[in-house]
Amino acid sequence: MSDLNSPSSTALSEISRLVNEYEEKIKDGASDPEHFMSISEIEELWSKLNASTKVLYSDLTESLLKQIDQKALIDQKKENSKPEE
Repeated sequence: MSDLNSPSSTALSEISRLVNEYEEKIKDGASDPEHFMSISEIEELWSKLNASTKVLYSDLTESLLKQIDQKALIDQKKENSKPEE
């Protein structure tokens, strides 16, 4: 099971929150036939959701890459690449 404080768990929680918020806004916008959401309003909501999740995925990727110990990988690669004597 993944750590609840891991970057992916945090991102998943935020994505879930954003999607739920998006769904609620669409449902609210479709609940009154006299004031139904326009296509442009729906597109605007979708655009905001899309932009928000892209930022979250970017932040998640950046966080995961920062956790990689590059020096250890490079040292290990050098050690494994040494010609045998």
